[in-house]
Order: sequence, then structure tokens, then C-alpha cells
Amino acid sequence: MRWGIPRAWLRIALALGLAPALALLASPRPAAAARLTVRDIFSEPHIEGTRPRGAALAPDEKWVAFAWNAAGLESPLDLWIVPATGGQARALTAFPRDARADSLRAVLARPASPDDSLPGHHLPRYFADDAVDYRAGAITWSPDARRIAFLARGDIYFALPSGPLTRLTATKAGESELSWSPDGRFLAFVRDNSVWALEVDRGRELQLTVAGGDSLQPSSLQWASDGRWLAFLARDEHGQKDLLIPSYLGERVTTGNVKQGFPEIGVRVVGTSWLTHDKGRMDARDPFVSKAVRLGPGNHPQVSAIAWSPDGHRLAISDISADLRTRRILVASPDSCIGRSVYTETDSAWVEEYDWVIADHPVLEFAPDNRSILIASERTGFRHLVRIPLPGGAPEQLTDGKWEVGWARWLPDGRHIILLGARARSSERQLEVLDVASRALRTLGTGPGMATHPSMVARGKRVLYEHSRFNQPTDLFSLGLEDGAAPVPVTHSVPAAFRAVDWVVPEVVEFPAHDGARLKGLLYKPVGFDPHRRYPAVVFVHGAGILQNVVDGWSVYTPNFKFHTVLAQAGFAVFEVDYRGSLGYGRDFRAGVYMHLGGPDLDDEVAGLDYLSTLGWVDPARVGLYGGSYGGFMTLMALFTTPDRWACGAALRFVADWENYNRGNPWYCTQRLGLPEKHPEAYWRSSPIHFAGNLQKPLLLLHGMRDDNVHFQDAAQLVERLIRNGKQFDFMMYPRESHGFTAPASWIDEYGRIQEFFTQHLAPTAGPGGAGAASSGVR
Repeated sequence: MRWGIPRAWLRIALALGLAPALALLASPRPAAAARLTVRDIFSEPHIEGTRPRGAALAPDEKWVAFAWNAAGLESPLDLWIVPATGGQARALTAFPRDARADSLRAVLARPASPDDSLPGHHLPRYFADDAVDYRAGAITWSPDARRIAFLARGDIYFALPSGPLTRLTATKAGESELSWSPDGRFLAFVRDNSVWALEVDRGRELQLTVAGGDSLQPSSLQWASDGRWLAFLARDEHGQKDLLIPSYLGERVTTGNVKQGFPEIGVRVVGTSWLTHDKGRMDARDPFVSKAVRLGPGNHPQVSAIAWSPDGHRLAISDISADLRTRRILVASPDSCIGRSVYTETDSAWVEEYDWVIADHPVLEFAPDNRSILIASERTGFRHLVRIPLPGGAPEQLTDGKWEVGWARWLPDGRHIILLGARARSSERQLEVLDVASRALRTLGTGPGMATHPSMVARGKRVLYEHSRFNQPTDLFSLGLEDGAAPVPVTHSVPAAFRAVDWVVPEVVEFPAHDGARLKGLLYKPVGFDPHRRYPAVVFVHGAGILQNVVDGWSVYTPNFKFHTVLAQAGFAVFEVDYRGSLGYGRDFRAGVYMHLGGPDLDDEVAGLDYLSTLGWVDPARVGLYGGSYGGFMTLMALFTTPDRWACGAALRFVADWENYNRGNPWYCTQRLGLPEKHPEAYWRSSPIHFAGNLQKPLLLLHGMRDDNVHFQDAAQLVERLIRNGKQFDFMMYPRESHGFTAPASWIDEYGRIQEFFTQHLAPTAGPGGAGAASSGVR
């Protein structure tokens, strides 16, 4: 549901010294003609292998580091490197898989030269009583490209492309937020809500800030280019109440918690020139204890991004007001810590800064000459690049049109910008170069499909990005910007087991909404399709509310892509719609749900049913729907408010009452519904629980009991309301699972129940190799 939730991390590629096909390992997989089962698509090792995770391009642009499990498992994730121009990948770690393991093997155990040796805890062993779930993360190269710092189980490790693995910390408190100083002497990190710096060559730790309990949570550490200052975001949860999340699986019931209400996220800077002195710890009396940047008048509790100028003298800040309707860009000097507003924009619904599915952060960057700031804005109706002159003057529109920019970076020459856009079609993203003077765009040839999550280093001669298509899982690619060469695949991660399956690739379709807008959808035809037969259909409703899922790529809903082939093989058509509220179609489209969730967006789903009825081969009396999170909410609204249009529905991890959701995620609700005390009617008409008495068709409810996003409270309250209304329904709870399931057994059980539910209530025609409504062994 939350757009800030982390997207699904991606993992990758070439097994050490082996052909990529060996990554599928020993688990038998179905041949091309075999019928897939839910067990096939959710068991480990994964049929699609693992995807790249946390990829980082070295500052000299020669290597790419990433995390991957060669066996196709979720854990452990080892650290790998591969040449940035393509070649053989190799592992730098070999973390143990067995929870009882008492050793950790470094693949390269000895330094290549005395200069490569590092201080720290060299590891022939680690603690045998540690629970083993190693995942290499927060991967970052030193400025000289000789060392890689990364996190595993909350500790900091160093790896060398040609040397030993070194453990830098061994603490009960977890470390996070790694950031190298520009000269490579220090590695900043967060521990126990304080900012620390590790002096790499001497191995000593220096505390830069004093912890403020849970009222100060640092993140996004960024050094100024001259190394004199370190800026970071500071999350303040002071006074927020706890929302409890019970766990029933131990000897006693225990509880975790998340905070209720809005945190305030500000900016702080700490001076670091004192690090050159022979000084150990700092305390609250030191003049260099972090200082808050004053953001000026107005209630602006949420800073979303910061960026230093190339000369290190100024800090750009993007913040959003408490009502989430106003965005400001401010500039501050670290000496004065006073923010000066240089740009303001207001939206009558809410400001949406970027698409987290295709980029890692909002566009916010100083030009190489320090004289302007680059942002992306919806002020013309679609998200485009705007240059803000710092000496003064009107903002300058750099791109325009009925398409959107998702990411952008200045190139070092200061005359060109590389961007990620949807200029060709809304279902694809491609890299292009903008000539700032002429406004001319040149496509870089990333090809059809989805190029996503690009990254560059200061050298600026190569871009690293992810690329995928419907039936081509994500791999890493790199592209040199000077020689005009074609993109190079850096990883080749898809195992033979995946390629052996005849995956059902959906068709992108377009049809009218009831108000005349044009809608995009995905249509999966049943295997063995016969246009003279009439098929049942399953409508998948994507989650997050604001996600765009009608894309020619490997999205965050990869489990559903695999499941839709299972359904198509069993005789179902599968359909989904990018309904009102989805990104990728301009500001008016994504803000079309303002003050009524389950209104215009559900109307778009019904328009999709009208489109299916025009095809002639879909039976309108046999259409069900399912979805999770916002998709679960929409399933409930569909069955409760338009019951005559649907035969059945399955709702996963669903919102039943938006007032409940507002307590844990007020930013999401404030954007769309305002505050409940000011707009109670918007919350009431948007909450399915108030319409539960209208249920007429079969309903399957599924919810994790430890859900920390859409809490189990919603499921409990809806079940009670349905019982009081005398309604029949099916309900399954998952005691160990949160919002996103992690255990393969839980996935298999959940989607096995969904398939059985649709088979029972929609009676599909048998597909090739299938058994029609009497199917067996679906799990």
C-alpha cells in the first residue's frame, strides 16, 4: 500500500565459474508443455532464479557490485562483482545457509598485496549462536574504487575485488546508512540513532551526534564534496503512540509495534573538519553536534530529499507541507543552517514527487556550474524536468508533452541531461539524452520494455540500469555514453527452468472509461484459446493504489505474472486495469480518486468489464476478481457496492476501514482523503466495512496476522461485521506473516486457496493438459 515501502529488491546472476543455467540447481521444474502448479511458482529455489539487488557502479566505472544468491533462494545473499562492460561474475563472499553453521568462508582469503590489507575482524569464524539470514545490502564503493563496504546482519563488512573479506563491526546494535567521505578516509554510518564515522585506516570509531532516543532517527547520510559537512534526514517520532502487532507463535503472546501518526522529518548537518584532529568521541557540549536546518515559515514536517552543490557550499532540500499539498525547494548554507525557498508548487489534491517503482528517489540535483537546481514537477499536468535558477528568475521547463520523466541526472559537461522517460509509450521506459540548449532528445537505444532504476557516478561516462520485459526477468545492463555503443548485459540471471516454460504473455489493450478517458489494461488469453468458446475471467487489481502495473516489464507483482500463467493454463482469461489513481498517465489521472477511494477507480474496473463483454469470448456471468492491499480493498468495494457485476472475489491483506489505516499511515490517507476529523464523509464512503451488508457473492478473505502495514485489526473487524450481517464467506489467517509474505509455504497455501476458489465458483473450461473444474494438485 505505501508508496514508500521498499520496492521488491532484485537479485542476479552468473554462478562462480559456471554457466548461468546452473543457477536453477537441483529442483525439478516443469517442461515447456507441462502444466504449472502453484507449488512450482512459489517454491524455492525460485523458477525465475534471483534478481539483482543493491547494484553499485564503481567510481572508476570498471566494476559493478551486487547481491545475489546463486541457488535461487531468498537467503543468504552474497556479494558479487562483474566487469561493467560485461564478463564473468564472481562471488566475494560465501555466507552459510545452515542456521547451525559455525564458519564463514571468504572466497578470496588472502590479500593480493600488502596495500590491500585492512584493519578489522578477519573472519575464519563468526558466532555459532547467531541466527543465519545473511543478506549483503547497502553496497557502496570507496572513492578510489578499491574497497566495497556493505552490510550483513546489521554489521559492516569490507570486501576487496582482489583481497580478503573483513568484518568491521560486531555489535548487538545494528549499523545502517553507509556513506564514504569524499577522500575515502572515513565511512559514516548510523548506530543506535546516532551518526558515527569509522576511520578506515586506523580502525577507530568516532561518534558524530548524540542520540535522542527514538525522537531522532538519522537516514540518507550525504557528505559535502569538500568533506567539511555531513547532512542527513532526521525523523522525529516524539510523542507518537505505539500501535501493537501481536505474535501468537511463541510460548507467550508478544508484541511488536509501529508508530501512530505523522513523524516530522527534518534536516541536520554536522561539521566534520574536526575529524582530521586526534580526537575520539564527541559529546553534547561540542560545537559540532548536529544543527537543524531551519526551514522557514509554515508547517512542513516531511523532508523527502537533500542534495549538495558540487562545490559543497550549499544544500538543496525538498520538503512537503503537513497537508501534503505544497512542495518547496529550499537552499541552505551549512554555516547558517537557514533554508531559503527558491521554488514552490501547490496541488489541489496532493503533491506526488516521483514513481518509486522505476526510480530510487526524487529528481533533485544542482547543475555542474552550481547556478541552478534540477527537479521533476507535474506543474504542466505530466511529470517533467524543470530548472530552477538560483540567482533568481522564473523556473524553466526543459521537457514537455503527454509523457513522464521518472529519473534524471546532469552529465558532467553541464549541457546535457540523461533521463528516463515514457516518451515512446506509457508501458515502457527508455533512457534518453536531452540537449538543454535545443531541447532535443536523443534515445539511447535501451530497446522495448522497462529500463528502471538507473544510476551513475560522478565520472558520468556510463549508466547502470535494470531492464526487463513481460517474460524476461530483470537483469543489469550498462551503457557507455561516449562511444555510441549498444547497451551491454552485465548479468545473465534467468535459469533454463524459467525459459523452458511457455509463459502466457499479456497483450496491452486500450478502452474507454465511462467518463471518456482512455484506460490501459493487460489481457491474458487462456492457453489453447478458441475465439468461438466463452471463457471465465479473473480480474487482478494491483495494489498501492498509485502503482502503474500495465507495463512491458518485470514489476513488483512478479508472483501474479507467474500465477496468471497458472490460471491461463487452467482455462481462465486474466485481465487487469491501470485504474484512476495509477501513476504514468499524468496528474489528473493519478489524482482522480481524491476524496473517494473505491469510486472513480472502481468505475474504471467496471469499464474494464464492459470492455471484456465486447470481446465475445468472455462470459460476463463468470468474472471474479482478486488483489492484495489496495487491490484487496478494491475487491471488497466491488463485491459490496457493485455486486451484480461480479461472480466472486478474493481479498488479500485488505483495508476495510480507512480510519484504521490513517492511524499507522496518515500520509497516505491525508493525500487522498484529508483528515478524518475534517472529512468524515470521505472516509465513510471509501471504507468497505460500511457496505458489508450488501455482500451477495462468494468472498474469500486472506490476511497475515502480523501485518504491520494494513493491520489485522481490519480483518477482525470486517469478519465481525459480516457475521453480524449473517453473511457467508471464507477466511484464512496466516499467523507468521506480515504484509508481504516471506515463507514459500504461506504463498503456496494462499494462492492454492485462491485458485481453488476461482475453480469452484467460475468453472473454467479445461486447458491443455488440465482437468477443467475438477483440477487437482494445484498446490
